[in-house]
Amino acid sequence: MKLKELNKNDLMDLLNYINDMKIDFRDELDLPKNLTFGLEIEFENALFYDIEPQVIELDGWKLKDDLSVTVGRSFNKEGGEITSPILIDKKEYWNDLKQICTDLKLNNAEATERCGGHIHIGSQVLKDDVNCYKNFLKLWYVYEEIMYRFSTGEDTKIRRAAKQYAKSLRPYMDNQKWKISTMHNEDELRLVLLRFTSDRYKAVNFSNTKYIKHKNFDTIEFRCPNGTIEEVIWQNNVNTFMNFANYAASNNFDKEFIDHQFKCDEERNIKYFYFMDIKKALELADLIFEKDLDKFYFLRQYFKDFDLKDNEKKFIK
Repeated sequence: MKLKELNKNDLMDLLNYINDMKIDFRDELDLPKNLTFGLEIEFENALFYDIEPQVIELDGWKLKDDLSVTVGRSFNKEGGEITSPILIDKKEYWNDLKQICTDLKLNNAEATERCGGHIHIGSQVLKDDVNCYKNFLKLWYVYEEIMYRFSTGEDTKIRRAAKQYAKSLRPYMDNQKWKISTMHNEDELRLVLLRFTSDRYKAVNFSNTKYIKHKNFDTIEFRCPNGTIEEVIWQNNVNTFMNFANYAASNNFDKEFIDHQFKCDEERNIKYFYFMDIKKALELADLIFEKDLDKFYFLRQYFKDFDLKDNEKKFIK
């Protein structure tokens, strides 16, 4: 279904349908098995050593202190960061994530304003191809505000800490648009990426790619998502970021359309990212997703609810 081709009545019916939808946790997402990812789950308020035994039972998962969320000392310290091993889209790995989130909830953990939900994806998704990176950067520039609002998860606002730890890329890209458009080799790509990596605290962090550090640990880190202990949100975030990057490397990438949008779009302050843009959200869903269900889940999290009471998360099953 091409959402942008719906007439007004059909579009209203679709939006009403999406508004009543709840997002299911899925066994698998049908992502390519060669694509890898990793998660950083920050939490507060739960005792560190109440969480640790349950984390280390799962192969490769680790719990560590995090200066932004860990408080207290010794056996009374609270909060921390749980990191995953390298994951692929596989039922057993999603079950591990679900178990982690269940344990956090049982121990009264919370994802607060200080918590991020960072996702690393293996940069092989962009095939070590300069043109794929170029596509990715243009796509992010055009749709950054859509991705930010989606990344708030079950919340309705970008966490306050994002202004310090997950800064918008747009201000850094605005004076680099010509260089992004004209780069054609790895040296030029490296120079462009270096402009975004004066520190790693950007919405998308490229400092761990081989073009910056020349090492085996080669990932692109999405730092914009709010923290969450909801496994459904984690899964929907992974699905969206993976499909976003995968589209940039696909043969179906609409270069003419994105190039036009890239040239025409103007700088936007992060304060505008709170507002919805239905047209652009539908547009992005059509571009990066093939399956209707993926489009609907993406839009459900993007639109959210406007009548939330008592923090009820209506779109989470």
